[in-house]
Amino acid sequence: MSSARRRPVVLGIAVVTVLTVLVLLLLRLTGVERADAGTVIPAAGDVDGRTVTVQVPVGAIELTVGDSVESVSADASSDGEDHAAPRSGGLVPVRISFDARSAPAGLLGVLGGTPLPTSLTLVAGDERHELPAPYAVSGPGTTSGTARSYYVAVDDADGTRLEVTYDGVAQSVDVDSGELDPGRAAALYDVPDQIPSADCPATGWEPAGTQLRLTCSTAGPQLTAYDPELGWAEDGRAWLVAGLDLSLQAVQLPVDGTPVAYLPRGAAEVELTLDGEAAARTVRADASGGLGVWDVPAGSSGALTVSVTQGLEKADDGASGPRDRSVTLTRTLG
Repeated sequence: MSSARRRPVVLGIAVVTVLTVLVLLLLRLTGVERADAGTVIPAAGDVDGRTVTVQVPVGAIELTVGDSVESVSADASSDGEDHAAPRSGGLVPVRISFDARSAPAGLLGVLGGTPLPTSLTLVAGDERHELPAPYAVSGPGTTSGTARSYYVAVDDADGTRLEVTYDGVAQSVDVDSGELDPGRAAALYDVPDQIPSADCPATGWEPAGTQLRLTCSTAGPQLTAYDPELGWAEDGRAWLVAGLDLSLQAVQLPVDGTPVAYLPRGAAEVELTLDGEAAARTVRADASGGLGVWDVPAGSSGALTVSVTQGLEKADDGASGPRDRSVTLTRTLG
């Protein structure tokens, strides 16, 4: 290459070098240093951006993520200092708030268990930067303050996403579009504020010809992605929560073709099955009923069968039949 051809190239390199030095000098003279990647700068107020709600078993996390900026002025940062983004990077604004009253938290209260922490991670290329937790675990519950906003320094602001991880399962939020990928947590978004309940009938019980006086109500069935003891359901599966509360006041059984009245004696034994299968976990089992969790295909429901074994004593000693007896009452619900 001739010296004449090399001159423009050398001149271009020199101009870029001089401009870079001038920018560095300007930053130093103004006292603004570039933030290292991963630095989390608390904001003085709320930040603007795309908002998405991420459901976790203990509640709902609302995330607002804005476009990256090159600098944050002193009046926008809580420390009252100016901040500059890493070279060729950016400062990503993020707002975090938490609502422990959201629907999944109500189901977790029914299922029992201790809340676990949720981690928030800003992923930018090969970078992974931890953000402040949306809440703190305090004994059997969670605590959280007011919504908080931050600027997160990254070396590469393109293609960033937020990962929300609870008990090893991550949900992902695309920063550019605000689109949520819930992954294995998808069933959490269909959990109602309360588990549905209904009265169960006094008729249709086996053995045939039995007449009952009872108070009975069912809980569920309700699908969810998470159980505090069993963990997350596998891909294509879900946890089905169902139960029953029952109080038996009187039983009328046929004896030699004649109905005879009996009263309950002692505690009942209640067994619940779903499509003939025992629960993967029994949350509660006592004389008044029970609550269980079954492993089912995602989107399915199934039929709950209740079996009640109850000791009885005859209400009228003058009636025919044995004075004391036991009966197993069964019925399929749903």
